[in-house]
Amino acid sequence: MRGGIKLEIFLALVLGYLFGSISFGKIISWLHKEDITKKGSGNIGATNVARVLGVAAGIVCLFLDIFKGFLPIVVTRSIFGISQVEAFLVGMATIFGHCFPIFLKFKGGKAVSTTAGVILGMAWTFGNISYFLVFLCLLAAWAVIFVKSRIVSSSSIFAAWVFPFFLLIFKLPREITILSFVVTATIILRHRENIKRIVNKTESYFRFRRKKKVAAFIVHPMEKGDVVRKYKFADILSEGKIIEALPKVPPRVLKPEVVIRSKTGASITCWFIAATLLPVHFESLPEEEVIQHVLKAIRRGEKLGASSGGLGALTATIGDNGREIDRRSNIPLTTGNTCTVAAAIESLTPAARKFNLDLKNATLAIVGASGSIGQACAQILAAEVKNLILVGRSKEKLEPVLEKIEPAYRNRVSIETNIKKGISTADIIVSVTSAADAVIYPDYIKPGAIVCDVARPRDVAREVMEVRDDVLVYEGGIFEVYEQDVKSPAVLGLPSSCFLACMVELFILSLEGIEKDGTIGRDIDVKKVRRMLALTKKHGFRISPQLRFADRVLSEEEIKRRYKNAQKAKSEIAS
Repeated sequence: MRGGIKLEIFLALVLGYLFGSISFGKIISWLHKEDITKKGSGNIGATNVARVLGVAAGIVCLFLDIFKGFLPIVVTRSIFGISQVEAFLVGMATIFGHCFPIFLKFKGGKAVSTTAGVILGMAWTFGNISYFLVFLCLLAAWAVIFVKSRIVSSSSIFAAWVFPFFLLIFKLPREITILSFVVTATIILRHRENIKRIVNKTESYFRFRRKKKVAAFIVHPMEKGDVVRKYKFADILSEGKIIEALPKVPPRVLKPEVVIRSKTGASITCWFIAATLLPVHFESLPEEEVIQHVLKAIRRGEKLGASSGGLGALTATIGDNGREIDRRSNIPLTTGNTCTVAAAIESLTPAARKFNLDLKNATLAIVGASGSIGQACAQILAAEVKNLILVGRSKEKLEPVLEKIEPAYRNRVSIETNIKKGISTADIIVSVTSAADAVIYPDYIKPGAIVCDVARPRDVAREVMEVRDDVLVYEGGIFEVYEQDVKSPAVLGLPSSCFLACMVELFILSLEGIEKDGTIGRDIDVKKVRRMLALTKKHGFRISPQLRFADRVLSEEEIKRRYKNAQKAKSEIAS
């Protein structure tokens, strides 16, 4: 008889575990043609399903996970006539099945919803209202923490922590109260990565979908002057002290928010968030520390309601060109590089005209040609110029770029690993590196050359335009938005109604409702570059007609003077 009872309990536990191993989150994501384990946090629970697939899918997953905890207790009690304690053990088996599912190589969820289902199953099966009161108290405890923090994991951890105490308060069986400590420990241990993020202040805020379109763009200071513009007292500090202190400063929201309107009538709100890191930090700090800092900035944007985000300047270069940050983010991200390529290429023809240059007869050099922007520029510009020079640090990285260029144009393309040598004969230079410091200096450029500096931080040293009055250097990738007098935060140093192309890509993705189509990683689809250019025109954005460099507008008089000096210098060389 005893052996029979033990066998029945064993069968009940196995049934509970196997049912708990069914991943409803995985099934729902499969129906949506997504893999939930590779999106958002990678968790199969309702919270991640809601973030990735929407609130409706998350609610369905929530109720199915609760049902998962409820049903095994009801069924096994009905079949085997098990006791309260034995039924709770079946519930625990279901919880362990959810956390360590045999069907997903033991990589499961965190069992908060399933635990709620177990409690409701105990209340229903044994007709004990005390279990239901425990459920209501836990729900209230969860809700209080969630309303205050908007962090689901914090609420779940707190509810798990107080679970045994509510069982004790309502005088439920002592054995079940003791066993509940195991459940609490399991749930908290399953949240250990969340606890680390809560401590580091990088844990995600839960965001309900809003009708109002909100985006967040991450920037960072380029030099001490940018820091001083935000923190006036920093002017008295040495650069070394600023470098030492900045990583300890949390990300800052740059006010006011910017409202961008399209000529279609649509609009979005964009917040700019400053990750308080200088270019030197991207080189000197461990990459994981930099990634954590950028993630904190993204979380600030989430808390402001952002449903998509952009990675600006050097934040777009870390973690495999943004892939790692995008994987950990709860909102889709873009580096904006597709639009940056479009803007750089679109700006070349009008700028070349100012120095009487024709692209079809010009030698053009791309500095940083092995990077994502450089590769795309090379594929498009190879057909537009007489000669193309790919300039980069490594020949091994440049050769695959050459292979991506259409065979008909490869005979006009050469490779150079020395920047000075590579650009010394170029009529037009497009510089797109991710270097923390300048890479182009006054003696690198021939008279009459034009340099389109797309990089942030700038690739061209400030002294080039000061020392060389026979060349033209301008910052590529600056757009004017449709509605005039839109002011960006002053610390960005951009004129009224002007924004960088990487920012404009975020605006367009939000306006079009295609936030998930952003640019992430090294590969840029050339077809998407042309599509992005068409979308900028659709929404009334245009390349800024005013050329700028080092935060100042280059007047037509200055450009004409530089052209005249260039012609004079060429004549002197010829003679």
